[in-house]
Amino acid sequence: MEPIKKKINELDLNICIQEAGSMFTLFFGKKKINHLNDALEIDFEMFVDFFQTLFKKGVYIPPSPYEAWFISAAHTEVHLIHTRNLIIEYLENINK
Repeated sequence: MEPIKKKINELDLNICIQEAGSMFTLFFGKKKINHLNDALEIDFEMFVDFFQTLFKKGVYIPPSPYEAWFISAAHTEVHLIHTRNLIIEYLENINK
């Protein structure tokens, strides 16, 4: 998570990561989610674009921005690094 958080901060993107143990999700359009109303105001269209971009590259994340991602023992370091790199690549290309 740290490289992704660093990239979000470095690019000053309006995105946040909510985490609980090995569960997490990215929220587009908000720097922080404090309550339900914040979550309802996210940039759903950007999430759809993000989802489709990762899907086309073989990374299958939950299809809703309100669902948590889970990291498990089934994910190898190669899987995690590949996914991290695709997320960072997406973030770097948001404003281009």
